Amino acid sequence: MINMKWYFHFNEFITLDDSEFGEQTFVTTPNINDKIVKNFMVPLQFVRMDINAPVYILSCYRPKFWEKKKGRDGSSQHCFDTDGACDVTSDDLLRLFTSLALGDNFNRITFYPKQRFFHIDLKGTERKYLIADPYWKSCSKDELIESIDSLTKP
Repeated sequence: MINMKWYFHFNEFITLDDSEFGEQTFVTTPNINDKIVKNFMVPLQFVRMDINAPVYILSCYRPKFWEKKKGRDGSSQHCFDTDGACDVTSDDLLRLFTSLALGDNFNRITFYPKQRFFHIDLKGTERKYLIADPYWKSCSKDELIESIDSLTKP
């Protein structure tokens, strides 16, 4: 039997409440629910079922003003007007990566070893693997696996 707690909810994919700024913001963006379902909710549900473990959404869609309040330029793949980006993690990073890399849902998979999460997005037309340590650099799938493995070895 599938544990219902493992199903995603829309609120996991949108950053709206920012207590750092002492405000709660409600944003209506056309087609955002369609984007969430197509680009991340359905593919990540299959990943969860594949690895049979929780997949945690750390960040996904957010408004440009949120980016700008954080001192960024507002051009992030996470912004509502893009196809989107999602930062995810799990207790087993290697199984998570293996499952993310199986399909063709995500064009870029970037691993952040220090923070122990993956940034996935749809930018570009070809699959790219990157490691952000400390700067983004392209790598092969095997190099990314080695980077993950190095975190688990004593």
